Amino acid sequence: MRQEAVEQILASDLALGDIVRVFDGPFGDGVVRKITTSGAVIFRPYATTDDFSYTGGVIPYIGVEEFTLYHSAKVDRLRKGGEKR
Repeated sequence: MRQEAVEQILASDLALGDIVRVFDGPFGDGVVRKITTSGAVIFRPYATTDDFSYTGGVIPYIGVEEFTLYHSAKVDRLRKGGEKR
């Protein structure tokens, strides 16, 4: 498994397309979708399951989340937008 270079910066220094680590774990990375006067809008996919043992089935929940990181927030940038892997 390849280790990504992580750079901790202020959200005010983010640019469109930057990949950031929102939290550790599956689906913990997001993409900067928009820059506003109040901060950077992050787009992040997520998925989870809930096992209803009484039915024996698993129901997956899949979706996307958008939220704003305010300019003063510190964030881990994994990759700059447009940068090749």
